[in-house]
Parts: sequence; C-alpha cells; structure tokens
Amino acid sequence: MPVFLRSPPQLPWTIPGWGQVRQDFSGYVLHEGRAVPALVAGVIGASLTVALALLVTGFSPSPATTLWSAVAAAVVGAAAAVVAGRRTAAPVLCIDGAGRQVVLRDGPIPFSTVDRWVVRWTESSTSSQGRRISRHTAALALRRTDGTETALRQFGEDPAALQAARKIAATFAGWTGRPWADETGAAAPLA
Repeated sequence: MPVFLRSPPQLPWTIPGWGQVRQDFSGYVLHEGRAVPALVAGVIGASLTVALALLVTGFSPSPATTLWSAVAAAVVGAAAAVVAGRRTAAPVLCIDGAGRQVVLRDGPIPFSTVDRWVVRWTESSTSSQGRRISRHTAALALRRTDGTETALRQFGEDPAALQAARKIAATFAGWTGRPWADETGAAAPLA
C-alpha cells in the first residue's frame, strides 16, 4: 500500500485489493483482480492433470502409453489452467469520457446525473463470542444529483486505506470532471 500511495496514477493502474484500471476504447476500465495468478493456476492444473492421468493410465499394460498419456495430459492441463488463470472478470467500473457516463455493473450513469465521488465511513458489525463488534471502514461511493448513492468499494479501517480511498476518488474525479468530497471528518485530506 505505501508504494500505491506514493506513486501517481499511471496506466495500467493497480489498485491494491480491488483490481487494475486500464484504458481502452471504452475509456478507463477497472477490472477486479484475479483470485489465482496464472502461474499458480498453471502449476495446480498441471499437477492435478498429471495425477489423474497417471491414475487412469496406470492400469495400462504398456509403460510407453502411460508416459505419453501423462505428458499429453500435463501439457493440455497446464495450457487450460494458464488460460483460465489469465481471464479477468467483467469490468467493475468504466469511466467513458466519450459517452460522458460512468458504467457500473448495474448500468450506465450519465455524468450529468453524477453529483460527486464520496469518501465516507461505513459501519459494519460482526459478532464475536456473543457480543457485537462495530467498526468503521473507509468507503468510496458515487452520489447522484437526486441524493442516492451507489457504494463502490470498502477499503478498510486503517489510515492507509482511507488515504487510498481519497486518492482513488480524486483520480476518478479528475477523469470525470465531477468533484469529490471527503465526508469522513478525518484529518490530513489528500493534497
């Protein structure tokens, strides 16, 4: 997180814990991060495929058939796992400057109906050993001119998470030409 906070937004821009912003013909597009990197997916896929191939072909009377089947299965399994690991989910958010809209999974929001990007605290509560624990986390939301808000992401409760939310809000505000507001009441707003 310290590197993210110190460096200016540069595309492709990786936002820790959220994903990567890239620019394409649609504008600035945020894709969520992959859960399993391609290399790890490839190793796991190849290992499982070889184990299965050895189990299935282990009953073959010819050792050459078993070896070639295992090698072929390993290559196919590794290739499939790498392809699966490299796939990204559908975009979470797209800032379409040409179309003058922010596109979320729920649908498009025209810039004219965007009031501001908002950084605020959200309260979440959990139960632990029969007692309720309440905590505040920094969150980023998009407020419309009619007053409704769409929560985009919760970042955490530490100062670095709050600074990250502020940096993202300021960057998105610059890309959309809409203002951003820090409604946390916390000190040291992003300069």
